[in-house]
Amino acid sequence: MTSRYSFAPVGASTERPVFTGTVTLPAGTAAAPGLVFAGDVATGFYHAAPGTVGLAGALQVDSHPVWHAGNDGAGSGCDADLLDGQQGSYYQPAAPNLGALAGLDTAVGLVEQTGSTLFAKRPLGTGSAGAVPTLGDADARYARLSGATFSGALRNTGQPAFLAFLSSQQLNATGDGTLYTILCDAEVFDQTNAHNPATGIFTAPLTGFYRFDCTVCLIVGATHTRAELILETSNRLHFLGQINAAALRDATGNAVIMTGSRLVDMDAGDTAFMRVKVSNGTKGVSVFGTTAGAIYTSFSGRLEC
Repeated sequence: MTSRYSFAPVGASTERPVFTGTVTLPAGTAAAPGLVFAGDVATGFYHAAPGTVGLAGALQVDSHPVWHAGNDGAGSGCDADLLDGQQGSYYQPAAPNLGALAGLDTAVGLVEQTGSTLFAKRPLGTGSAGAVPTLGDADARYARLSGATFSGALRNTGQPAFLAFLSSQQLNATGDGTLYTILCDAEVFDQTNAHNPATGIFTAPLTGFYRFDCTVCLIVGATHTRAELILETSNRLHFLGQINAAALRDATGNAVIMTGSRLVDMDAGDTAFMRVKVSNGTKGVSVFGTTAGAIYTSFSGRLEC
């Protein structure tokens, strides 16, 4: 040690002297390194800066305590100092908090606390506590409904549903056993654009169970004794009806109408379309379209579930 550091050694040993009191590094010794001393409780652990006085029983850098006995945690040999401005309030308690949550606002009915359990009462929508949410609520995020009861109308515009019709008469389509695909080229509505009026084919946008309704108006002759209406899907053929068309035709216009409905299973990307086959005669059977705004031949479908 040099004389520029003030301290008072005591004891007879010159190799391991004991110093008491404070240690001060005089001003003007900025280049001097910090000093570390080991001693008793009153004088141990100093790291003093030039021109400063160390805090007894602490580790200190540039007059800022890094550790001292006052902030040592129970059972800890060494603990960090508290953050400036955060003393005494920002810490994680050792025991879990199973009581009421401070500041929890349950007045609007969004949450409900019973003991240590927190319930979300209305994950969708606004309104009074326990009210059934609606899809039109401005703050709607998601809905998980099971066994819910609704009053009034509920419409989902994202649900696949369409109605298409044949706009003009198709001459000599079948009659000799030809399997004819009916192309309903005009649409009344198509909520998800899943029906293609250019091909008459419906493509399922998602997996589910679909209901299809098929209606065809045929102009037949006396020998056309067998007519079949068919719904063809990717998974299988569905025979919707078979009649003796000649026996059932209108006496003046030779027209006969066949209709059928079927609930079918479809995977996403599967297709469905309508076909008709008339046999036992010549290929002179026509498929009647629309006249005077009236629809005679149509193809419609919707996702049921």
